[in-house]
Amino acid sequence: LEHSLGRGVLRDDCAVIDLVESEESHGVLDVVVDIGLTADTDNDVCHLHSSSASTSVSATLYIQRVLYEGLGGSNTLRGPLRNRILSNGFAFANVEFRFKVCKFHVKKENFYIGLNPFLDAGMVLQPYGINENSLKETIAATDPNFDMSELSDYFNFDKKAIYRPHFSAGIGLKVAMNDNFVLSVDWAVPFNKQDNASMANLYVKIGYMF
Repeated sequence: LEHSLGRGVLRDDCAVIDLVESEESHGVLDVVVDIGLTADTDNDVCHLHSSSASTSVSATLYIQRVLYEGLGGSNTLRGPLRNRILSNGFAFANVEFRFKVCKFHVKKENFYIGLNPFLDAGMVLQPYGINENSLKETIAATDPNFDMSELSDYFNFDKKAIYRPHFSAGIGLKVAMNDNFVLSVDWAVPFNKQDNASMANLYVKIGYMF
């Protein structure tokens, strides 16, 4: 199956639509938005990803056969534990304000130091069904020393609560060389204690999240 679609090509394993108005950004302050959507459609996973920065707007749609991760972690929601929110389908968004604090030169290399406060949000669209009694029986059998009174720290069995959004916020420090090598350090805190008991996570990686 092949079909031309915009500037992308639809194949049996991946469909891509890419619309770009401008690839350059000259501002000191960039507002960047990242949006993701996954859904289980007959064992395939549809993921919608959109990002925009300054004068550029892009949108990408692609289909994968395997969902590699849930919500939580450096690639989706910073702050919650990695893969903390699992479901058949979910949506998430990341918003960053990117400031270039200072620029300097070392020999012929260009450097800048940036800060990026951010807000991440995600929610379940297609939840898993969990039986509270079965879960307690499984925990009792596998971990007899677990205090069941602490179960509410990890699970909320209120059906209405399943669809409540998960939020986190934080700030990142970026050290960039020649705009193509970026050392990134992000620190984030989830709004809900259930998403991460430590209430903080630190991420060190190369490059921006998006």
